[in-house]
Amino acid sequence: MLNYSVVSIKNSITTRLLMMVFSTYLVITTLLTGFHMSTEYYETKDTIIRDITSFQEMFGSVLSQSVWNGDEKNLQTLVTALQRVSFLTGITVQADMIADITAGIVGNSSQTSLSNNIDKQETVYYQKKQHPNKIIDRFFSEAFSYRFPLIYQDTKGKIEIGSVTLHSNTNIVYQRVKLDFLLIIVSALIKSLALWFIFLLFARVYLNRPLSILSNAITRLNLDNLSDFNLDIKTSGRNELKIIEEGFHFMVDNLKKARDKWLDINQHLEQIVQKRTNELEQNTIDLQHALTEKKHLNTELEKHQNRLQEAYDTLEDQVEDRTRELNQSLIELKQTQDHMIQSEKMASLGSLVAGVAHEINTPLGIGVTEASFLKDITKECHSAFKSDALTQATFEKYMDNALNSSASILKNLTRAGNIIKSFKDVAVDQMLEEKRLFNVKQYINEVLSSLQSQLKRTKHSVVVHCPEEMQIFSYPGVFAQIITNFIMNSLLHGFEGIEQGTIVLDVSISSNNLVFSYRDTGRGMDEKTAISVFEPFFTTKRGKGGTGLGLHIVFNLVTQTLNGKIICNSIPGHETEFIIEMPYEDQPPLLRT
Repeated sequence: MLNYSVVSIKNSITTRLLMMVFSTYLVITTLLTGFHMSTEYYETKDTIIRDITSFQEMFGSVLSQSVWNGDEKNLQTLVTALQRVSFLTGITVQADMIADITAGIVGNSSQTSLSNNIDKQETVYYQKKQHPNKIIDRFFSEAFSYRFPLIYQDTKGKIEIGSVTLHSNTNIVYQRVKLDFLLIIVSALIKSLALWFIFLLFARVYLNRPLSILSNAITRLNLDNLSDFNLDIKTSGRNELKIIEEGFHFMVDNLKKARDKWLDINQHLEQIVQKRTNELEQNTIDLQHALTEKKHLNTELEKHQNRLQEAYDTLEDQVEDRTRELNQSLIELKQTQDHMIQSEKMASLGSLVAGVAHEINTPLGIGVTEASFLKDITKECHSAFKSDALTQATFEKYMDNALNSSASILKNLTRAGNIIKSFKDVAVDQMLEEKRLFNVKQYINEVLSSLQSQLKRTKHSVVVHCPEEMQIFSYPGVFAQIITNFIMNSLLHGFEGIEQGTIVLDVSISSNNLVFSYRDTGRGMDEKTAISVFEPFFTTKRGKGGTGLGLHIVFNLVTQTLNGKIICNSIPGHETEFIIEMPYEDQPPLLRT
């Protein structure tokens, strides 16, 4: 247990406070004592000087009479008697009528004037005297003297017949005041010691004891005795210690409240723990029910697995059949390509076949990948089922993946089939060159679909403006050849150096004529190039893939096969536009009325 009494005197607040107060008191006492002693010293000195100056009045006439009468013996006796006065060290009488008479210690020519003479013939002097055997004399050895004239008065008046010099020094002053100095110093020491002990006594009563009580109370304080705790530091009045006592009681009250709150929280926590225990027991029961439900789900899952395996086997057979059909279609397309290289028209068709083949490979590759993925996840699901590790979440995930993969396979196979159909329609039309009734917009989209392999390598876009229900009885193969040549011409020439451009196909009916407009936002052509663009073998890319026959073939197809006309408009640096105008027939001749 801690105790205030174990604090060392050196570290005690009382000692430190006493040292500061007492140091200040000593400085003040020393200054006041010094001032008192100095005042006493100078007052005594002034008294001696006044006594010396009073000798003129007391003995001046007697000395003057002796000098006038020339009675040296009487004068010597008188001087010797005066010299024995306690505040005089010596006396000198000087006159013309007699020899100088001296008694005691007298000054010399080094005397210093202490004050102005009382009248014009009286002067007091200082003289320093050395006393090497006494240290105190060094401070109290200052000599001073007082001289006054000897005046003899007869019937003729006053006559100055000589002078008297009275000698003294500060040592006499010191001898008079040293007892007073001693009393002053002793009194100051006694008062200082008394103050020291009185301060220690009161500090112990009013500071040390209350602090000790407070310290012991703090060490006794714990959570178990808060209710019985009481502190009285035994001090009167509302001072700082009383405020500390009140603050300590306030702290104890707060500790009581905190302890009570903590006990309430602890009790509440026990209730919560009990509640959680009950919930855990209930969860255990629910878990047992869930395990039973899981067994039931495993049984159902096995049934669904069998059905899924059957569906997978059927789907795999369908994929193999479609794959064989697609491979057979590729073989047929290759054979068709070999027969279409006989002319410039057949050459462009060959390029079309390569693009279509690339387009077909993409959905086929996706289909094969999805089929392989479906096979792998089926094996994983089957293995999990066999090992009784298949969960409902895993099975639902497998079903979602299987459905997505099946949908993706069917979607890509359908896409491949549509590409093949579009290509077959366009190829057959170009081979046969027969007239038939077809939807203009749908056919344009089929042609664009067959050109996707070239278009998707760029950032260019194609926009088609055509009525949805517009039909025409004409040569679809010619339309395909014209659109293909226009687009390839734009990609090779029009968009050179342009990262992103736009192709616009606009079809409309005007005055029983079909107006077909093809425009690209490329770099355009100058006037000379626009005039020569339909000439055979004219090209700006000689040796770089250009033959000069593409637009010439378009010109011949429009003018000879379609019985129409074509014009070219171009703005250098902005765009190029081809406008075709041809007779419009919306049904075969046999159906016309």
